[in-house]
Amino acid sequence: MKRRVSNSLPEFGKNMDKLSQEISKGMDEVYRRAFLSVGKTVVNATPFDTHRAKGNWQPSLSRPITRPRVNTFGAGASIGDMKRIASILKHPITAYISNNLDYIGLLNGGSSQQAPAGFVQISVNAGLRSIRDARVLGRRVSVSVSQR
Repeated sequence: MKRRVSNSLPEFGKNMDKLSQEISKGMDEVYRRAFLSVGKTVVNATPFDTHRAKGNWQPSLSRPITRPRVNTFGAGASIGDMKRIASILKHPITAYISNNLDYIGLLNGGSSQQAPAGFVQISVNAGLRSIRDARVLGRRVSVSVSQR
């Protein structure tokens, strides 16, 4: 997209505002895609017996959820919540995906033959790889994740 150079300061200001809005909108979209990709990937990779672990991935904004869900089973609840949070997510708000079941650490440690040890980090990396070619205004952008 070619942009013409402005001859006046007010016009330049308007152009900068428009450019800023375009960048912001693009970053929001990349952020949403990254969040949803990571969330779906980790939910789907979670080993299951009763499906309780899959249903306890809980997305939130600004701070992590610290309690497990009660009587929630299956990936549907978790992925539905991921979609809901993704729809309102804006960069640079911090988004969290938490699972507070007392045995999720054991599952991530490799206690189930259904998933390798470290499946959470493997899933996060896979989710991020799926958006590695994301672009805003024709320029490649990167997204990072930290685990607590």
